[in-house]
Amino acid sequence: SSFQETQFHTFSYTIQTGDKFFISFYNPNGATNWQLRMDLSTTGTFTQISGADPAHDAGSSSGWTEVSLDLSAYVGEDITKIHIYAAAGQSVVTNYDNIYIHTESVFNNKWTGTSSNVWNLGANWSKGTVPTSAEILLIPASASVDPVISSSTGAVGKDLTVEAGASLNIASGGSLILQGTSSGNITYSRTLTANIDPTKSWHLLSSPVSGENVQDFIANNTLASGTTNTNFRGIANYKIGGSNWNYYLSTYSGSDAFDSGKGYSVKIASAGDISFIGTYTGGDKEYSINQTTNNFVGNPYAAYINLGTFFTSNNVTNRLSEQTIWLWNPDEFGTGLGGYVQKMSGTDANFEIAPSQGFFVSSGSASSNKVTFNESNQSHKSNTFLKISRTEVHLNISQDNIKHSTKIYYIDGTTTGFDNGFDGSLFGGINYDLAVSTQLVANNQGINLGIQSLPNNDFETLVIPINVKAKAGKEIIFSANALNVPNGLKV
Repeated sequence: SSFQETQFHTFSYTIQTGDKFFISFYNPNGATNWQLRMDLSTTGTFTQISGADPAHDAGSSSGWTEVSLDLSAYVGEDITKIHIYAAAGQSVVTNYDNIYIHTESVFNNKWTGTSSNVWNLGANWSKGTVPTSAEILLIPASASVDPVISSSTGAVGKDLTVEAGASLNIASGGSLILQGTSSGNITYSRTLTANIDPTKSWHLLSSPVSGENVQDFIANNTLASGTTNTNFRGIANYKIGGSNWNYYLSTYSGSDAFDSGKGYSVKIASAGDISFIGTYTGGDKEYSINQTTNNFVGNPYAAYINLGTFFTSNNVTNRLSEQTIWLWNPDEFGTGLGGYVQKMSGTDANFEIAPSQGFFVSSGSASSNKVTFNESNQSHKSNTFLKISRTEVHLNISQDNIKHSTKIYYIDGTTTGFDNGFDGSLFGGINYDLAVSTQLVANNQGINLGIQSLPNNDFETLVIPINVKAKAGKEIIFSANALNVPNGLKV
């Protein structure tokens, strides 16, 4: 024979109807020729299956290639040995992996990285097409570049294997949704602003991957350092029921993990990306919350979740005290002038919570309380601009270099009492130096509202109570913005 034998595997298996034999090969250095043969219990020893198939020229490949053999002619026979025959005189190394018998390929599409690191480019995949949600995907360690899911890409797949030594990288705003299982590391990046002022440019985050601990996160990212205590790092837990934070130290060596659905406050030393490294988060997730207080949670997935559906999933008696979430925008009132932003089920049902976005909810009185994140609520949707047609009035105040505002919406079907999902409380988890809010027009129980929705009529007769907290003895500047006010009305 012109081929040199290598016994590749010894085992016993009875061929079933529909079986095919699959083998992957990778030859990084140059062309080589090889054949595969099997020992079969009836047909005989060293039978070359299907003649010259797969007498295969591996060529000079930059990635793995999978080939298969149809075993339909040998149903009922036992395979006892598998042999690889490399052509005589060949000195180029060829690698073999993922050897199995099945009715279809276990890996439908493999990353090759032939053209670039762009996930959403067919030329970078073994099938020549971008993966679909029905395909089983492999990211091999042998690829010359690792794939990147860009900020504008919504990637899909069925099952995913990321080999040791390889990585799948998702840029800030990108998303990945799998229908099945996953193994191997994924790196999700989030782009953050920074400010030298220790009180500014904090971001509310949650981990979009599983398995990373706080110690590794501190080591892998350049977080801001404390000013009064330089051992503090820019990552903190929220103190339940309080208004302060527990900051981690640079020397932290504990085992605290990023629990799915838990929020963290993060500040980086200079503007750029922070990275979460772990495995894909799949399945429904639950996160325990304390009774009757503000709780810091977050999107646990590497995809967007819809706010309206989130509230539907958590529409359990006494689970949430109101259908409002509070997000922190570090530049809400201008660069470095942060503020909490309210989103409610009635006015913001289409809002999409981004991957790794942390937010607050207000717990109800249910015992053993929790919030639920449903896997089926994942999407690739980003928030699109919708023109606001409702009548709105924004009341703004400023004092020194601090700003704050409250909003009043006029919406058909709302009342002058509390409308859950349309009225949202002012976030109560911090101490304000300056704040403005409204209170209910009817059945006022002293609740300070960041947003209040009222009937879309009788504008001039409704008397809206205003509450202001400010420093005594200093000037307060009031201003107002009006949107879509009926003709003839002045604000």
